Amino acid sequence: IDWLIDIDPDPARLSAAHDRWWPEFLKRAGHVLPEPLEEIGERLREHLAPILRHLTRTSPRTLVHSDYKLENLIFGGPAGGVPFAVIDWQLMGRGRGVWDVAYFLAQSLHPEARRAVELDLLRTYHHDLVEGGVRGYTFEACLYDFRLSLLRRFGSLISTIAAMPFTEEQIRMHVDVLLPRTCAAILDHAAGELLS
Repeated sequence: IDWLIDIDPDPARLSAAHDRWWPEFLKRAGHVLPEPLEEIGERLREHLAPILRHLTRTSPRTLVHSDYKLENLIFGGPAGGVPFAVIDWQLMGRGRGVWDVAYFLAQSLHPEARRAVELDLLRTYHHDLVEGGVRGYTFEACLYDFRLSLLRRFGSLISTIAAMPFTEEQIRMHVDVLLPRTCAAILDHAAGELLS
């Protein structure tokens, strides 16, 4: 997989982009943002590059889909065929695989459903990593990376909501569904504390 691009985040570029997107994001989505998330969003500016660098440049790394959500997953039916497939690989790269786990859990599940299963799923995920040969990666480190991944996803939503030329339906999906789900996960895991 030598052709995969390794991200080397530029702190100045990411901070400048955040400065540009944050006011527009607040105009479009500030009305659904829980109060603690406004402070987290403002503080995220200086942490975007270190978070991204940690999640993409440090071991253990694997192939990361980067858009691992329900609409990109296909499940086979009773008639047969491929039992499971993942589509839309245009954003793939290398990094900590828990990024895809966090993306899926935070955005594809209702908060109540996520809360009921996420720790068990994370423990199973970590167990399978260890069984597959990953060494020196504790469950605590995996959970830390999960929390960082939630913050990274919030940063991505800020830029997406602020900058993308969406249809009204797509804007409503991002602002009224995906953003509140991600905010709930950040608050549930006290991920904002990682910015101090």
